[in-house]
Amino acid sequence: MIKNKLSVLAISILCSSVSLGQDILKSLNDVQKIARKHTGLEIQFKQEIYTSTRGKVTKSDGTLVFSPPKLFRWEVIAPHKEIYTNNGKEFWKYSEVMRHAQKLPSNSLELDFLNIIFNLGHLSDHYGIEVWKPAGVADDKAKNADAVVSDNPPPAIPGHLLLKLIPKKAENQQNIFAVINEKQGIVEEMRIVFKNGNRTRISFENMKSAKIDPVVFSFVPPQGTAVDKM
Repeated sequence: MIKNKLSVLAISILCSSVSLGQDILKSLNDVQKIARKHTGLEIQFKQEIYTSTRGKVTKSDGTLVFSPPKLFRWEVIAPHKEIYTNNGKEFWKYSEVMRHAQKLPSNSLELDFLNIIFNLGHLSDHYGIEVWKPAGVADDKAKNADAVVSDNPPPAIPGHLLLKLIPKKAENQQNIFAVINEKQGIVEEMRIVFKNGNRTRISFENMKSAKIDPVVFSFVPPQGTAVDKM
């Protein structure tokens, strides 16, 4: 039987994803408790984007700073500087190469996958949740495929949850695979599979817990930048 100490949230997950075992439910419930304690985080990321029409992978790296519940700054450092930041009042997109910026409403769905990181305690509100299992493809090509184009999970690591998340509302996403560190209450890897065949893999490392100065989430377009306001 499910112990009474499991949260209502965990019970709702059980109802929506009967494939989750009680041990996974307990672990996810504990992760959610830890995640809610984060007051601010600084994380480095590496990103791989696979474009199905070209069959190529482009790579970038940068930093993510966020302060719950909604403030964040996603900054690509290399190969070209890009900034996506939300200060709770407005959302900015900026490309240094294009010398172009867009000012959007704070509720813009740009980078909506970050909700997984920000709202681990509310996963079942937005996703159906399953255990991430091997895809069952055993040929050599699949085994040696880049992780960004593979549905197979990485080797199991003690203290980590491997989950498959199926968006309830997103029109462009097919599913998201996630590796969650139970002890730290953070996502270490995400693979986003889009319905058009494109894929994105993001790995996170060197997390630092810190109180973030709100000025970090502000953005002033550099002189000479073309700005679109939506």
